[in-house]
Amino acid sequence: MTYITHGLTNGGVTTHYKFQYDSTLEKTAANPSGVEPKRTNGLIASAEKDYQLMKGWFGGKLEPTNITVLVSTQSGGAGWGSSATGYTVTLSPEKFGYDSSSDFLRYLLLAEVTEIFMAAQNIGWYDDGKNEGKKGEALSRFLAAEFLIANKIGGDNFFENSFPVANYWLSGGRGDFITSNNDASDNNADKVTGCTTLFLYFLHTQLGFGIDEIIANGASTLGKVYANLTGDSADNAFKLFKDLLDAAFPAPQTFNPPKGANYDNPFPLGKLSFKVNTDHFEYHAILDGFSTNGGGPLSGEHIATLAFDVVLEGFNINGFKNHNVGTPAFSGPFDAIAGLKISEDDEGIQYAKSSDKKVPQKITFPFDLKFTPPCLSSFPAAGKAPNKEKLQATIKHGNIVIPGAAASTVFELTSNAEAGAPPDGGTPASHGPVTSAKAP
Repeated sequence: MTYITHGLTNGGVTTHYKFQYDSTLEKTAANPSGVEPKRTNGLIASAEKDYQLMKGWFGGKLEPTNITVLVSTQSGGAGWGSSATGYTVTLSPEKFGYDSSSDFLRYLLLAEVTEIFMAAQNIGWYDDGKNEGKKGEALSRFLAAEFLIANKIGGDNFFENSFPVANYWLSGGRGDFITSNNDASDNNADKVTGCTTLFLYFLHTQLGFGIDEIIANGASTLGKVYANLTGDSADNAFKLFKDLLDAAFPAPQTFNPPKGANYDNPFPLGKLSFKVNTDHFEYHAILDGFSTNGGGPLSGEHIATLAFDVVLEGFNINGFKNHNVGTPAFSGPFDAIAGLKISEDDEGIQYAKSSDKKVPQKITFPFDLKFTPPCLSSFPAAGKAPNKEKLQATIKHGNIVIPGAAASTVFELTSNAEAGAPPDGGTPASHGPVTSAKAP
């Protein structure tokens, strides 16, 4: 093969690059379907802008230069090598369905040049001088996808989806490739890279750390990157990450979003649970909160303050606020009981570590129960078995229900042996009191 610069802007030379393409790709009278030099000129037009984006991600001081870029007739993506005088990047864009796309060349080039930046930075992303390894390969894929998002390149042709890796890990045993750096030089599209790529999206999308922050906190393992960013122990990183994915996609389920979404980024996710603080309500205890106003119909209310909490896990405070996470929404038979209202307690949201906005922590939503007279008709008759009524909770970010963030509990509505005839004129068969939330 012969690489040429015929028809390239400024002979293919920019501040940091020297571009060439395979001569068989040139559009000529004999080859009217050739895509060059038009395709590579589109790459050249954006190359320095894209370089500055990468430079900013890596702190603004590194500046690898003298990068020769060869646009080949091969397939397989891209690769690069170095010598004493510079670097050579080979782009192999064929057979992906983007043969005429300059943007696809930009995407491939950025994925490789970010690895050159990693090697120059030398703080842990590039493993032992051998290759980018499982951490660097993940970072390369992550940055290439973020480049597409930053430049609004995508829609149904989101190039990163030609190379998805998340489901290799989700369907591959879900092992820990975060805590240790075993198989450091593994840069293949496999379950290892699937895990490490997912973890970077966890840091960025779930916890809200900026791209430049993540890169600047490179370390020997991704667990230590997590520790550098959050102040939490590196030993906690994998469990939190895996628990979220297990809740949203129980094994062997995989992540299969609609076309045009990022197939490697399922975040944000969450875990939701109930913590019941008052576990028994009796009919007469509820009734005592009502009055007959001198013999008239029952009125008033019985309020069970801080009856239960809903606990959200998986977020730090920054990520929770960045995603505009709302308050839990309820459904189910218990929520539908006439005369019963579930409302947020005045003490509001409680953070486990309110002074630390970076560390993942439990976020608690306290709730009160307000009983009014119509609720009495939902209780069983004296001596009858309890009515078990399910309460379900979900939570949204914006208008989207957070995957994995669902929980349920069961309240028992119990009778009272001394209930007798109901004072509000109902039938004894419809009355009794309440117990509490017990996990089903």
